[in-house]
Amino acid sequence: MSLVIEPIPSHETMFLLPMLLDADEGEERIRAALLDPACTAYASWLDGQLVGAAVVRWEEQDPSEILYIEVAAALRGRGYGKQIMQALQDELPGHGGRSLLVGTANAALENIAFYQKCGLRIFSHLCWSTGSSFVICWCCVMTWNDQIAHPCSV
Repeated sequence: MSLVIEPIPSHETMFLLPMLLDADEGEERIRAALLDPACTAYASWLDGQLVGAAVVRWEEQDPSEILYIEVAAALRGRGYGKQIMQALQDELPGHGGRSLLVGTANAALENIAFYQKCGLRIFSHLCWSTGSSFVICWCCVMTWNDQIAHPCSV
C-alpha cells in the first residue's frame, strides 16, 4: 500500500508533536509552528499507522520553507521521507511558489545527505550568533522549474 500524505487542520495538529520532537527543537517552537495559521502541517500514513510528519510555511513571493520533516525512527531508510519530500515539492505550484527550502545545521551530515538524495542542492550558508556561540546553518534549496526566487535569508 502506498503512503498517504494529508494536510491536517491547525486545530487538530497536536497529535504530530511527539513525532516532531525528534527534530532537535524545543517543544514550544514546534507547538507554535503547528498552531501557526501561516503553516500547514502534514501527516503521513501507511495502513493507518502514522509514519511521518512535516510542517511547511507556504509563500507566494518568497521561498516556501519546510520547517520540520520527520519519519518515525523505526521506519527510516524505506523511502518514506523521500515520498514526503516529493509530495511537498508537488504541492509547491498550487501554493503559488517557485522555490522550497529547508535549513539544517552543517553538523547534521545525515540530514544534508538525505536532502541531497531528494534532489536539493546546497544554495547558500547562513551564519548567525546565538548568544556566545556561533552557528552555521546550511540552507538547501529545492526549486521548481529551476527558478530561485531569491537567496534564502534569516
